[in-house]
Amino acid sequence: MVHTQENLQLFVLKLVNLLPSQFEKIIREKKLFYLQNQPPLPENVENIIKKYSLLNAGIAAGSAMMPTPISILAIVPELIAVTTNQVKMLIDIAAAYDKHPILSKDLLMSLLCYIDGIPTPLIEADKSKILFPRFTESMSQQLATAVARQIGIRLGKSSVLRFIPILGSVALGYWVQLYTSRLGQSAIAFFQKRIEFTEVSAQGLPTMELEAEQRAKIEFERALALINLMKIDGKIDRRELQFVKKILRELELSSLAKRELTEYIYSSNFRSVNTALIKEDAGEALATLVDMVVLSQKDGEIDREEKKYIFQIGKELDFSLMTIDSLFG
Repeated sequence: MVHTQENLQLFVLKLVNLLPSQFEKIIREKKLFYLQNQPPLPENVENIIKKYSLLNAGIAAGSAMMPTPISILAIVPELIAVTTNQVKMLIDIAAAYDKHPILSKDLLMSLLCYIDGIPTPLIEADKSKILFPRFTESMSQQLATAVARQIGIRLGKSSVLRFIPILGSVALGYWVQLYTSRLGQSAIAFFQKRIEFTEVSAQGLPTMELEAEQRAKIEFERALALINLMKIDGKIDRRELQFVKKILRELELSSLAKRELTEYIYSSNFRSVNTALIKEDAGEALATLVDMVVLSQKDGEIDREEKKYIFQIGKELDFSLMTIDSLFG
């Protein structure tokens, strides 16, 4: 694997020391900006999301343009740049709904956890209101750790793309563009709600880790989707096979599961994919779609049946047709 557990821990510690002060700096600058400038209108939010998504795609693709994998620690500056743009985007979206005056680093970090499906102290009182408790310094530190760890985990899911010169850089650009766009769409729903502050102090941050067994099941379904795509045009290209086998090695599957998938590659049957299971992890859903697009291009042409299957799986993973289509350039 490109990132060992020890490497990820060092990465998290490095980010935890950088994120809170970075968030506070951006909030100060943006609040000052909106004291002197008119906030955007809600109808401009989609353009804001598009701007930051494309900007981050360029940063991510540029950082990956090298022929060999690199340490996760070596790309902290690029990750900080991407996260900074995402925070700026969130503040601009908040401003469009007149929520920028109440923003704090804790609220933004809570929002990032909330969007990634990590339990936070935020309480959804009803469909139109969110309650936000008071934060202790300890709670702020826990939030920063959770956000940093999620960034590392998301990057880890795309680590295989760094083994592919040029095409890998493009794929990683897709990856970050897609995530930034999804972040923006979730922020719209969030900032449209009323946000009220309570005097109740936030307690510890609950953890939500998928059990290893459940994660293995998700990765198995992801691998099935890629093998199906490779087989769907009735022929298996050598370059496609190399790509799929590399991903199989990267996935945290048992040797028995990997053997089953390898045997399936050469079988004549076609198995359905449990996309509902993949959707339980937003990172896996993103990884599945991006890897499928990259795989479809490995033999130099995108077969009609391949594209049709990518759209089918993408729709089942809740990606819009426009988003899926944009990945094909």
